[in-house]
Amino acid sequence: MKKFIAVLLSILVVMSFTVGFLYVEYDKTVNKDTIYNGISINDVDVSGLTKSEALEKLKNTDPYGDNTVELVYGDYDFNYNFKDLGYNPDYEYAVNEAYQIGREGNPVDRYKEIIELKTSPKKIMVDKSLKEENINNIISYLNEVISKPAVDAKLNVDHGNRTITPEEIGYSVDNEAIKSKLMHVLPNSSPITIPVHEIQANLVASQYDTIEDNVGTYSTNYSTSIPGRKHNIKLSSEIINDTVVMPGEEFSFNKTIGEISIKSGFKEATIIINGEFDQGVGGGVCQVSTTLYNALLQAGVQIVERHPHSKPVHYVPEGKDAAVAIGVKDLRFKNNYSLPIIIESTADGNNITFSIIADRESKI
Repeated sequence: MKKFIAVLLSILVVMSFTVGFLYVEYDKTVNKDTIYNGISINDVDVSGLTKSEALEKLKNTDPYGDNTVELVYGDYDFNYNFKDLGYNPDYEYAVNEAYQIGREGNPVDRYKEIIELKTSPKKIMVDKSLKEENINNIISYLNEVISKPAVDAKLNVDHGNRTITPEEIGYSVDNEAIKSKLMHVLPNSSPITIPVHEIQANLVASQYDTIEDNVGTYSTNYSTSIPGRKHNIKLSSEIINDTVVMPGEEFSFNKTIGEISIKSGFKEATIIINGEFDQGVGGGVCQVSTTLYNALLQAGVQIVERHPHSKPVHYVPEGKDAAVAIGVKDLRFKNNYSLPIIIESTADGNNITFSIIADRESKI
């Protein structure tokens, strides 16, 4: 009996030591305020660290960190940090996730999961990608600063004297190319040259040297007109003289002449209303539009709008007239030359003459 009791006591002692050892081992393994061994975040080992220590380590070892991306083009220099590009890894969430590993389930499951970390480490990956929306916003700003359309050379004629404003080259940021560069940029990269395409003007100053051909001329006589009518013809001629019409541009006689009134300098003279002669402000303007119309026909431009008078006129053959009336009838044409054309006009008290000056070879 004594022998049995001694054996039993020995077993109890061994069991006590075993239980004690297991408890100590369990307590040492499980009951920690730090992240368990065998856990990494974005390949950064956070084993044995508190949550605050792990967060600090991740930020300090982040290769992007406070790095900036430099974009250059000519005299332009832009600097953006990676946060501007949408870089914003949620390290706090990842640290909490790492900390929770081995802390869920019953004690046996917890212990088992922690022990398995020795042979099967856990890797937590945080999204470190850049955001397309942020990069698109940056590209939009680059376009606002750098991109601009090309400007054609401008031709101005004043009393026969020509002045030319030179053309301006345009610039266009290659949005897709710079987007690809930014989406794949790495920390500590060399400055990125912004890809920009030059846009050439359609019309350059040197081309205007060829605008010398008289492609259409027409004259009509108004020597017997009353003074008021002569005045209106001369005034209209002066308004239109030296008008430059750009390629593809549409010319409107009424818009060019503007308001026809005593206030704008016109006088009363004979006009045709509903097939009858009458007195009205601006009499004689239709002879101006008619003379221009016939010069335009010779030049071969595209007539967009033209109206006959309600009564035949004496200064051109029938069917060759072009009546105008503000808001009702207009003479419009489109320049179908590839270069500008110049409308020259003179009125000397006897004849009004229109000439269309262009580069004959530029007729489309």
